[in-house]
Amino acid sequence: GPAEATRPAPASLAAQGASEAAMFEPIFLVSVVAVAMIYAISSFGLIVTYRVTGVFNLAFGYQAALAAFLYWQFSVPWGLNPYLAAAVVTFGIGPALGVLLQQTVFRRRRDVLTAIMITIGLGVGLTGVIETVWGTGQARLVSSLFGTELVTIGSTRFTANDIGVIASCVLIAAALAVFLNRSRTGVLM
Repeated sequence: GPAEATRPAPASLAAQGASEAAMFEPIFLVSVVAVAMIYAISSFGLIVTYRVTGVFNLAFGYQAALAAFLYWQFSVPWGLNPYLAAAVVTFGIGPALGVLLQQTVFRRRRDVLTAIMITIGLGVGLTGVIETVWGTGQARLVSSLFGTELVTIGSTRFTANDIGVIASCVLIAAALAVFLNRSRTGVLM
């Protein structure tokens, strides 16, 4: 009958099951977890910024993009060691930019709408800086700090980058939790 004509053949059901099983390979699951953890750490940054400054900084992603371009500039065209470039951007330029913005733009408390509009303007300004300095017509690629090789654990393979990202995010989250809950400065925030 007509119902039998639309029913897939057993061989195609087996192929469909195999493709669905491939979608749940551990390497893909670990990659998704790594990306999700990057978003989680970014949200921690938004929360800490809000707790410290009282401003919900909508330019946070633009600041991260600027940091990424600076890392590329230091490590690729200028040939700085990638680990040193990451440290310079993360522990030097990033905090310096944050202090500069806090002291010049956000120091005086403003109403919520004004503060949000300022962060949107900051995002537009940072986009202009990025486009002026680096342009828009070229993809800029960098090697992973954690490596690109596959790591085998048991019978499952993972990328070294995903494992490094997950481990880094766990360490950052733990350090932030300790800082915010155990240090005098963190408790006062």
